[in-house]
Amino acid sequence: MKNITIKDVAQLAGVSTATVSRALNSDPSVKAATQKVIEDACARLGYASDRAARRLRTGQTRVIAFLMHREDPSDKFLRQLLLGLTDRLILDDYHLIIIPEQEISELGSIEYLSNSRTCDGVILTHTKQFDMRVQWLSNQQFPFITHGQTATINPHAYVDYDHEAFLEESVALLQNEGATKIAILLPPADRFDSQVMMRKVRSMGESGILSKINAIDDFPPDMTSEDLAKWAMRTGKLFDGIVCYTDNFVNGLINGFHEINRQVGSTVQIATRVHGISRSHLTTDVYTFHQDLYEDGKLLAEGIIAELRDSSEQPMQILSKAKINHPSLEVLL
Repeated sequence: MKNITIKDVAQLAGVSTATVSRALNSDPSVKAATQKVIEDACARLGYASDRAARRLRTGQTRVIAFLMHREDPSDKFLRQLLLGLTDRLILDDYHLIIIPEQEISELGSIEYLSNSRTCDGVILTHTKQFDMRVQWLSNQQFPFITHGQTATINPHAYVDYDHEAFLEESVALLQNEGATKIAILLPPADRFDSQVMMRKVRSMGESGILSKINAIDDFPPDMTSEDLAKWAMRTGKLFDGIVCYTDNFVNGLINGFHEINRQVGSTVQIATRVHGISRSHLTTDVYTFHQDLYEDGKLLAEGIIAELRDSSEQPMQILSKAKINHPSLEVLL
């Protein structure tokens, strides 16, 4: 007998799988008439979403846990990533739960998830070079995937932004706009992407691509606009180009440049990475490379599903490419 899935219910009811998932979880956004159609389809197909019974029968919960970082300064980062995750997971009848990371111990939340058998797999974000969560999950042989790479010896599944391509394309763009003294604002030094970008800076310097450049690390994600403005006022005249790893810093920098009579787009050029595809919060004088977090979420979902199906296979490791997103530039790099 065929195993009835959420996709079968959606097809019979004439709605999307996302709508079926919301209806089965009593989401109030589902209209009463639609709820009734879905319930009728479930009854006709004999579909019952009984997670407890399935767990007893197969040992699987069909639940994936997302560990939410407590200090993420960008709501849009989390929103787009979760939308991509959930839209892809429900196609295989998986559900997503969000667990905040414990403040006291980095391992507290994943130890709880493992001991309570709450989920089948875990998704980690904000990974560090030497991430104890990754090492612990690897030792426990507990399925997981990370958003970002690590320096661990054992290969693991990940989806990451192509930081080298972003840096190379950003520098080329600023140089094309006439910038000769470029500052690169890197993530905190304990992050893997910071080390990747630092190595790329050295490589570009050795190859002669960069004649004068300053790589600056230890720019924590919680820097305030006032701190950034003060930095721009203090050091801004030393540079005519800025590559910034996050768009959260840009408006603070612009305010500081304004105070010392430096005009972005004229006397100083800025290129930055944007979480998502919207750049409406930035002026048109700023060059942006977008990171498609919705697509990253979908890829993370595919990666963790692949781990659950056959962990003996080579783990999925994907770098999403940098794409220029600017009103005056139509071509995607």
